This record gives sequence, C-alpha cells and structure tokens, in this order.
Amino acid sequence: EVANVLGPVMFYWVALRGVYVWKIGGDGSRFQELLRAMLPKSRSQTQHCHVTAREAEKAQILMPLLLWMEYTYVVVFAWMAFCTFFLASDMGSTVCGLLFVFSVLFYIWQRFVMLWMYGKATYDSEDSYKAFIHVWGFVLGILPPMSVWWSYRLNEIIEMNFVILMMVLVFLVVVLVYQYGIVFIGWEVGNRYEAVDTFEGGEDPGYASIMDTHGYSWWNLNPIYVLKCRYCPNEPQYEVHAEELLKEQWPSYFQSRGFFELGKEFRHEQRESWEQRHSAGAKSEIRNPLVSSTMSFEG
Repeated sequence: EVANVLGPVMFYWVALRGVYVWKIGGDGSRFQELLRAMLPKSRSQTQHCHVTAREAEKAQILMPLLLWMEYTYVVVFAWMAFCTFFLASDMGSTVCGLLFVFSVLFYIWQRFVMLWMYGKATYDSEDSYKAFIHVWGFVLGILPPMSVWWSYRLNEIIEMNFVILMMVLVFLVVVLVYQYGIVFIGWEVGNRYEAVDTFEGGEDPGYASIMDTHGYSWWNLNPIYVLKCRYCPNEPQYEVHAEELLKEQWPSYFQSRGFFELGKEFRHEQRESWEQRHSAGAKSEIRNPLVSSTMSFEG
C-alpha cells in the first residue's frame, strides 16, 4: 500500500528533475521523450522543453486514501487467512484445486463487487466505518468453528452432519454476541455526533448562513483567489467562477469581496448593517452619521 502511494510520486519527481532540470540526454532526445510520455498529461508533442504548473502539480499529488478500500482489505484478507486453517492439507491436488477456487472468487470480487459496489463510492463517512466494524464480526466469528472442524478431522467427533450443524450454530452465536456487544457499547457510550445535524427550527440554515455568522469562507481566506477575482478574473485557462457563483462565496455584507482578516472583518461592512446584526433586535443608535459610510477594504 505504501509503495502504491509513494512509488508513482517518487518516479514522477525523478522524471521531472531529469527532463526539466538536469536535462538528461539533451532537449528532444528519445530518453526525454520517453520520460515525458510517462508523466500524467504531458504527452503533447508541441511542448518539448516545458511543463505547465498544472502538470507538475498533478505529477506530485499523492494517490487518494480511500478508507473504504482499506477497510475492505482488512476484512477480506483476514477472512481469507483464517480460511486456510480449515483447508490445511498436504495433498498437491487439493492445494491446486483450492488455489483455483480462490483465484475465481478473487476475480469475481475485484471485477464485480469492487467495481459495481465499492467503486462508486466517492467519499467516506462515519456510516462506512460503522458498517465495516459490524462486518468485522463475521471475521472473528470464523475462529471458534475451527475447533469443531479440527475435532472432526481428529476423529473426536464422528458424525459429519452434526459437525456442520455445530459449526453453523457456533458461528451464529459468536456473530450475535459481537453485534449485540457493539449495540450495548453504543447505548453506554452514546453517539458523539447525534446533535451535529440538529438545527434550530429543524431546518439546515445552509452554508450562506454560516458565512454571514462567522464572516469567512474558504474563498475569502485564500489570498490568491481574492487577487484573481479582483485583478484577473478572466485570465485564459485560469478563469474564476461565474458572477452568480461569486456572490455565494462571500458573506452577503462583504461589498468589496476582499480578503478576510480575523478581527478586521468590520472593514467589509457598513456600520448600520454591523450594528443590526450584533444588536440582537435592539435599536441602533448611530451618534455620528459621518461614520456610517461604507468601510470597505480595497487593498
């Protein structure tokens, strides 16, 4: 897993340095063309000695960490390892047959289950973690039936039907104990996220309400994006969002769409508006009308 994540990035780093910094083999050489062809989105024949900032950035991005895939490996690989205790044999034909069955099942799992079910997941949530915690009970449940199976192989239990019935019952009991144990722990500890989505009035006020309350968002805390919106919003290939979307990226009272600085948010808002938001319904008393002009941060 570590090599899967770090391997491509390390290779791309060497390729970028070799082609665009060290210039190994000289510009336009076959060796440089080969390395450049291996870089992501760097196969354009018109760019022989240059790489865009986006291409260099993409070449140095780590592979995304998909927790649901890691959870799947923990469950599936552990379950397969435990299955070998049932299938231990010194007969070559039996081992080859079991390996063939495993290869078929693994192909079905990767080709259909992972592609059609897990492959559609785009994000991980608490529900994903809870689901695999419950599934882990089936992995632990396979351990106790092993003792019943080996009792049969050692001729301590003779009847095969009785062995199968006992293994199924033992497996179900272990799984039920595990699942009810999780339920009891949940009752005792409680869910720390129970009140996260509980809003006053029962409705989510939305992200715009949060921006108006706190005064900041991802957009007005990003100085580069603020400068792009101010001075070069229509730069080719680097255009900012459309005007209707820009209105949703700043609080409604940020008239200048400037950069947010903690403690200086009052510079972006008219005094009357600020007093109305912070007076909690009290009447605003503006003593000096000259101060009520727009105080916007234009720098």
